[in-house]
Amino acid sequence: MKMSGGPASVNFKIILLIIALAIAGGTLYYTQNLVSKLQARERNIVELYAKGFEYIANTTSPKSI
Repeated sequence: MKMSGGPASVNFKIILLIIALAIAGGTLYYTQNLVSKLQARERNIVELYAKGFEYIANTTSPKSI
């Protein structure tokens, strides 16, 4: 049993395609934005660790008796 689709069916498919593309584009944008924020956060954490290690390396330890 073949279903015949008219112009309304084609328009409906085009609308669904546009909605699917919008969802895919929005997902990609959101993911890229999230990755950028996480990358900046991790960079700040690594810099904090580096400064801590630098501070420890540059401080003189007290001499034991």
